[in-house]
Amino acid sequence: MSAGMTKPWIDATSEAIIEIPVTTGVYEIRDKSGELLDIGYAGSREPFGLRSLLQRLVGEIETDGLQFRYEQHVQYHTRYIELVLNHRARHDGVLPQRVAERRPLVHGHLSP
Repeated sequence: MSAGMTKPWIDATSEAIIEIPVTTGVYEIRDKSGELLDIGYAGSREPFGLRSLLQRLVGEIETDGLQFRYEQHVQYHTRYIELVLNHRARHDGVLPQRVAERRPLVHGHLSP
Protein backbone atom coordinates (compact mmCIF):
# COMPACT_ATOMS: atom_id res chain seq x y z
CA MET A 1 0.00 0.00 0.00
CA SER A 2 1.26 3.45 -0.88
CA ALA A 3 1.82 6.00 1.89
CA GLY A 4 -0.56 8.33 0.03
CA MET A 5 -4.05 7.49 -1.12
CA THR A 6 -4.21 6.36 -4.75
CA LYS A 7 -7.94 5.78 -5.21
CA PRO A 8 -9.70 7.76 -7.96
CA TRP A 9 -11.51 11.00 -7.08
CA ILE A 10 -15.33 10.89 -7.07
CA ASP A 11 -17.63 13.89 -7.59
CA ALA A 12 -19.48 14.60 -4.33
CA THR A 13 -23.03 13.98 -5.50
CA SER A 14 -25.82 12.45 -3.47
CA GLU A 15 -25.86 9.51 -5.90
CA ALA A 16 -22.14 8.84 -5.33
CA ILE A 17 -22.39 9.17 -1.55
CA ILE A 18 -25.23 6.64 -1.29
CA GLU A 19 -22.93 4.10 -2.99
CA ILE A 20 -20.30 4.39 -0.24
CA PRO A 21 -20.24 1.30 1.97
CA VAL A 22 -21.27 1.45 5.60
CA THR A 23 -17.84 0.73 7.00
CA THR A 24 -14.88 2.26 8.81
CA GLY A 25 -12.14 3.89 6.80
CA VAL A 26 -10.31 7.04 5.76
CA TYR A 27 -11.15 9.79 3.30
CA GLU A 28 -9.80 12.86 1.51
CA ILE A 29 -11.86 15.79 0.23
CA ARG A 30 -10.69 18.36 -2.32
CA ASP A 31 -12.18 21.39 -4.03
CA LYS A 32 -12.60 21.94 -7.77
CA SER A 33 -9.14 23.51 -8.07
CA GLY A 34 -7.60 20.33 -6.64
CA GLU A 35 -6.66 21.77 -3.24
CA LEU A 36 -6.94 19.16 -0.52
CA LEU A 37 -9.37 20.44 2.14
CA ASP A 38 -9.61 17.52 4.54
CA ILE A 39 -8.16 14.18 5.52
CA GLY A 40 -10.06 12.19 8.09
CA TYR A 41 -11.58 8.92 9.17
CA ALA A 42 -14.88 7.33 10.03
CA GLY A 43 -14.50 5.20 13.10
CA SER A 44 -16.72 2.73 14.87
CA ARG A 45 -18.76 5.50 16.52
CA GLU A 46 -19.96 6.92 13.19
CA PRO A 47 -23.54 5.58 12.77
CA PHE A 48 -23.20 4.62 9.10
CA GLY A 49 -19.44 4.77 8.74
CA LEU A 50 -17.89 6.53 5.78
CA ARG A 51 -21.28 7.05 4.13
CA SER A 52 -22.85 9.15 6.88
CA LEU A 53 -19.63 11.02 7.65
CA LEU A 54 -18.97 12.05 4.06
CA GLN A 55 -22.62 12.98 3.58
CA ARG A 56 -22.41 15.31 6.59
CA LEU A 57 -19.03 16.79 5.62
CA VAL A 58 -20.00 17.49 2.03
CA GLY A 59 -23.04 19.35 3.39
CA GLU A 60 -20.87 21.39 5.78
CA ILE A 61 -18.26 22.44 3.20
CA GLU A 62 -19.95 25.13 1.18
CA THR A 63 -17.91 24.86 -1.99
CA ASP A 64 -18.97 23.83 -5.47
CA GLY A 65 -17.21 21.02 -7.26
CA LEU A 66 -16.13 18.97 -4.25
CA GLN A 67 -14.60 15.57 -4.81
CA PHE A 68 -13.70 12.83 -2.38
CA ARG A 69 -11.98 9.50 -2.27
CA TYR A 70 -11.88 6.87 0.43
CA GLU A 71 -10.38 3.60 1.54
CA GLN A 72 -12.19 1.02 3.63
CA HIS A 73 -9.91 0.22 6.51
CA VAL A 74 -10.20 -1.60 9.82
CA GLN A 75 -7.10 0.16 11.19
CA TYR A 76 -8.49 3.54 10.18
CA HIS A 77 -6.70 5.60 12.83
CA THR A 78 -3.27 4.27 11.91
CA ARG A 79 -4.00 4.87 8.21
CA TYR A 80 -5.24 8.40 9.00
CA ILE A 81 -1.97 9.21 10.79
CA GLU A 82 -0.03 7.85 7.83
CA LEU A 83 -1.99 10.04 5.39
CA VAL A 84 -1.53 13.18 7.52
CA LEU A 85 2.20 12.57 7.95
CA ASN A 86 2.58 11.91 4.23
CA HIS A 87 0.75 15.12 3.33
CA ARG A 88 2.78 17.14 5.81
CA ALA A 89 6.04 15.73 4.41
CA ARG A 90 5.08 16.55 0.81
CA HIS A 91 3.83 20.09 1.61
CA ASP A 92 6.59 21.54 3.82
CA GLY A 93 4.76 20.94 7.08
CA VAL A 94 1.46 22.48 5.95
CA LEU A 95 -1.74 20.56 6.67
CA PRO A 96 -5.07 20.87 4.85
CA GLN A 97 -7.26 23.61 6.35
CA ARG A 98 -9.81 21.39 8.10
CA VAL A 99 -7.13 19.08 9.48
CA ALA A 100 -5.19 22.02 10.89
CA GLU A 101 -8.37 23.36 12.53
CA ARG A 102 -8.85 20.04 14.36
CA ARG A 103 -5.22 20.15 15.58
CA PRO A 104 -4.58 16.42 15.33
CA LEU A 105 -2.18 14.81 17.75
CA VAL A 106 0.00 13.36 15.03
CA HIS A 107 3.65 13.01 15.96
CA GLY A 108 6.56 11.86 13.87
CA HIS A 109 7.76 12.35 10.33
CA LEU A 110 7.57 10.53 7.04
CA SER A 111 9.92 10.90 4.12
CA PRO A 112 7.97 10.09 0.96
